[in-house]
Amino acid sequence: MGSSEIRSQLLGNTSHYERLLSIEARRLTRKYPDPELARQFAKISMGFVSIAPMALCKAALADMDLKAPDRLLVALALINVHISTHDDVVDETPETKSGIAAMLYAGNITLIEGMQMLVNEGYENVLDAAMEKVKVNHLMQRRVIDYLWKEEMPTRAEYLKGIRHIISWASIGVYAALEYAGRTADYGKRMGVFCENYGLSIQFMDDMREMEEDSQHGYWSLPIIRARTHNLDISSMEVKNELAVDLKAMIFRNTDRAASALPTNWDAMRSMVTRLYDYASKFSYE
Repeated sequence: MGSSEIRSQLLGNTSHYERLLSIEARRLTRKYPDPELARQFAKISMGFVSIAPMALCKAALADMDLKAPDRLLVALALINVHISTHDDVVDETPETKSGIAAMLYAGNITLIEGMQMLVNEGYENVLDAAMEKVKVNHLMQRRVIDYLWKEEMPTRAEYLKGIRHIISWASIGVYAALEYAGRTADYGKRMGVFCENYGLSIQFMDDMREMEEDSQHGYWSLPIIRARTHNLDISSMEVKNELAVDLKAMIFRNTDRAASALPTNWDAMRSMVTRLYDYASKFSYE
């Protein structure tokens, strides 16, 4: 989900986030002069995994009548770069040790830089909340291997267990906002429902968009499971659109649940859900 077109459709105007992260990428490249790391840092401003938590945090704070500080948003993005690079090492393992090392160490550097930024800005409570979600994400990411990167086809139940890492990722920006605002006690429970359903919707959408790629890489997404079960040709446009129907229904159900979890006047967060719903509604293979 790295393209600017998809980011804008799902997150709205992300140019401010991209500018902030481009500046940060240049700073990190100067601070850690290494060509392999520089290539990883250059991707920071383009990643959906790092930019979406910025957008969710900003939207949640706006709905609580607060402005999101740029340093808070940048710190959250850097923390999520770490999640993205470690995920890529597993999903799209580089062919060389140098490439693997660059991903791992660039991610470790951005995590530490993001943590330090939160501490330096006096956001220790936000750091605690974010790290709890990151730790859960890493635990669940490890379990993806057991459920979705194995030779035998998983069951639908195993697939649904295997994608639960996405929930903790979706929670990072939202709970950072709640902690910054001091409103976790007020909204924490209902935002847990939001993050679960928004996160799962993102995963279903990603599986809908990347059927052929997942099949080629040996990743068991839900449409791949169904295609193998019914001996369907995943390279066929007609088959892909047929498989997308089920995923769209799941996205519609989960986005409805996410929207229903929001307080009545949380319009900025509701617009995030609407964008996801609208994208799924219009999506088709052509």
